[in-house]
Amino acid sequence: MYFNVLFPEADQYKTDEVADEQRIRLDLVAVAPVTDGFRITASHPGGGAHTFVVDTVLSNMASRPAALPGLITRADGYCPPDN
Repeated sequence: MYFNVLFPEADQYKTDEVADEQRIRLDLVAVAPVTDGFRITASHPGGGAHTFVVDTVLSNMASRPAALPGLITRADGYCPPDN
């Protein structure tokens, strides 16, 4: 399992700590609207775009990330790689 993490250029600095995490695929985007339920078109700052069709969309709008049901997390919200 892996997560596609779409993020704007202003949040680039936040990706440093997870850049080597094998469970995460980072994708810099200019805009990524969610349409038709779970279809996301990621438009890139320099041009070009691609579309994801996904089962789940999570939005991290707070200081603690949302976790998928069944993931084992610590009190701080971190999910160790072997969980």
